[in-house]
Amino acid sequence: MSDEVQKKLDVENSKVNPEESLKEQAAGDGESTEQKKKFSVLKVKFGPDPSGDTSGEHSNESSSPSSPIRSPQSPEHFTQGYVSNEAIPMTIFYRSQHSHGHGGKQRPTLQQLRKGLENDKAEFTEETAPLDDSKLEDGQDSIETRNVKSAPKFGWIKGVLFRCLLNIWGLILYLRLSWVVGQAGIALASLMMILSAVVTTLTTLSLSAVCTNGEVKGGGTYYLISRSLGPEFGGSIGIIFSVASAVATAMYVVGFSETVRDILQDNSSLMVDESNDIRIVGLITVVILLCITMIGLKWVVRAQLLLLIVLVISILNVLFGTFIGPQSDESRSRGFVGYQKEVFKTNLSPDYKGESFFSVFAVFFPAATGILAGVNISGDLKDVHKAVPKGTLLAILISTIVYVMLAWFVGGCVEREALGFMQEVLQNTANKTLASCVEQKCRYGLLNDFQVMEEVSGWGPIVTAGIFASTLSSALTNLVGAPKAFQAVCKDKLFPYIDFFGVGYGSGNEPRRGYILAFFVAAAFIAIGDLNVIAPIISGFNLIIYALINYAVFAASLSRSPGWRPSFKYYNMWVSLLGALLCIVMMFLINWWAALLTIFIVLILYKYVDFTKPKV
Repeated sequence: MSDEVQKKLDVENSKVNPEESLKEQAAGDGESTEQKKKFSVLKVKFGPDPSGDTSGEHSNESSSPSSPIRSPQSPEHFTQGYVSNEAIPMTIFYRSQHSHGHGGKQRPTLQQLRKGLENDKAEFTEETAPLDDSKLEDGQDSIETRNVKSAPKFGWIKGVLFRCLLNIWGLILYLRLSWVVGQAGIALASLMMILSAVVTTLTTLSLSAVCTNGEVKGGGTYYLISRSLGPEFGGSIGIIFSVASAVATAMYVVGFSETVRDILQDNSSLMVDESNDIRIVGLITVVILLCITMIGLKWVVRAQLLLLIVLVISILNVLFGTFIGPQSDESRSRGFVGYQKEVFKTNLSPDYKGESFFSVFAVFFPAATGILAGVNISGDLKDVHKAVPKGTLLAILISTIVYVMLAWFVGGCVEREALGFMQEVLQNTANKTLASCVEQKCRYGLLNDFQVMEEVSGWGPIVTAGIFASTLSSALTNLVGAPKAFQAVCKDKLFPYIDFFGVGYGSGNEPRRGYILAFFVAAAFIAIGDLNVIAPIISGFNLIIYALINYAVFAASLSRSPGWRPSFKYYNMWVSLLGALLCIVMMFLINWWAALLTIFIVLILYKYVDFTKPKV
């Protein structure tokens, strides 16, 4: 056993005057300069030694033991009148075992103290055996993970930027961006994208404040919010986030099924009809996804970088395809006429067909969500204080620029409506315009064809691969994320009668009952079979989550709690309040009665946790 360890234990277990204990260490052989400095500081704080001689000088006489008045220079003066034989506090007692540079140092266990620390390395006994993960608190590290080398950490690019982009780009970009441009026009569609970016940016600033408020461990968004801002906000966000993730699974599956339906329709192979084929394919798909979650999806996590590469290639394929122009008369008949000034001017203004600005915005807004992807793996980031703000804000900027570019490029080369007849192309080769769709229903163009991105791309199969990759991977991620978040709420026992779904199985503590619950929720929304109906529901859930995050940060700042001291320099409590109000206003503009119902449910959840005051 080294002398350094022995000295630390002597100080920790000292039952004598702390000044005398440190003085003995300073007087010993081989005393260090650092110890001399510590002793000098203590001498200045406590005054001369009342019990004896120090450095050849006698201290003033102290009061007698029977005297009720203690000297203000005695150590007892600093314990508020109570006699204490404990050693004075030192930084070693409060050092985090996970702090930088001290990951391998631990406090001694009871077994080590009983044996007197015979070996520097603790023996592996029953006392130090690793606990089962299911018996640990959410976000708590097991003893086994403390003794082994920590897993590799992610930087802000791979850990936050790539993950956020993978969650932001996807279904809406491929299947509804062209429809948004057709309804709202290029100008207002761009305004929708900027407005979405403002909402997510304000929320990211609040999240960054939470992430810089002390040490951040793993556990995802729920654990981070509940431990930083209180279980009242954490419980409300956890429940809403779980439901939103389950419904998002349905949205992605319906998007996948819609693409499969269009492929079947192009080949005249529909099973029943256009609507029911979406439901049939969707239910089959979600059953397969449930089986995959039961088996394990480590391959999905490992393939995330590959999926992002596929998405980037497919987006570039669309951008280049707009410059190449239509490669066949069939493409022209479907409205893809190439860049034309008249087409751009026509598509610049809105032309709503049974829609409004905010109903179209509700369909688009899920395309801007996904900013929580980096926060969800906060425990796996090298420097979460810098990674989350930098990676998330850059992801919002890049995705918004790409959305606006696609809106302008697609709006400048594709007509709003087209018949799709080859004869119309032959009759209008002189002025290169297509017949109006007044007399008969058009199936193509920005307003009617949801596969415009594939039509204008340089090579269609790449876009189809991007749709399949983004929808299936996102559906799997949400089908797993919903039960995981719900399991964390169940472990904290914030609400009654839900513990049944939080039971974990296997070495990974998988919430299989939660998977089945999320499956039934997703299946119920898949039965709707209409992406334009499901997307606004997702928008409402995401807006209330963002509103809660922003308001919780504002409330924590307003209360001036000593535990709330974020170091993020761009954070401001009034900006968080603005973000919360903006989200609430947009919820009412999209659907006022759905907003009232959602807020009422959140208030019930909040007040219940506030009334029961769980020990979290």
